[in-house]
Amino acid sequence: MSFRRVIGAVAVCLLVVFPAQAEYTSIQANMLNGIADTVYSGGVMTIDTNDSTSQLTLNDPGPLADLVEGNVDLDLTTTFHHVYWDGPDLKAVFSGGNFSLNFTYDSNPYYIQGPISNMIFWVSGTGANSYIDGEGLFDAVFDLPGSNDWPAPLESSIKSLTITVGTDLSEFDWSTPLMDHNETVLTLYPDNSAIPGPATLLLLLPGVAVLRRR
Repeated sequence: MSFRRVIGAVAVCLLVVFPAQAEYTSIQANMLNGIADTVYSGGVMTIDTNDSTSQLTLNDPGPLADLVEGNVDLDLTTTFHHVYWDGPDLKAVFSGGNFSLNFTYDSNPYYIQGPISNMIFWVSGTGANSYIDGEGLFDAVFDLPGSNDWPAPLESSIKSLTITVGTDLSEFDWSTPLMDHNETVLTLYPDNSAIPGPATLLLLLPGVAVLRRR
């Protein structure tokens, strides 16, 4: 048997004896439960849900055996900075704040949380069933069930964030509050794929970028 074949056989045996360690690929949070949890007021976006009907799916890397349901406490706060036009979309840049997700799994408490560096929100649907999409970056500190391996904690992503709003947002420009029956879904990823970093966003100077299209 050639040297290369011997090395290959040894490598396969090592993979069998020492399988690749599992790690998280995402956490999905579904708070579409008929209970208002999201408010935008005074330039601050706040998501605050703590009830028995919110659902989490923990992907480690595939879904863990049990769907987390109940004892879910999700909190997000971030502050408006400026708006800019990105093609047809008026996008709102937010900075700072905090994200935290606490939950119970197999009767034990767990969490993922940390400071937010920046977020972007924009209106993606209008009419009676308007909604707002968003994404952002935060630095994660965590204690999670399963592998407890969140691979890229220093720049984790909040993505697929959707805020459902019960009013028409055709003319919404982030100068007025959202105070109605706003509910939220979002997904966390252990990577920095959400949006450009803070330095890039700050290049969108308010004095230039905030100008409305004529």
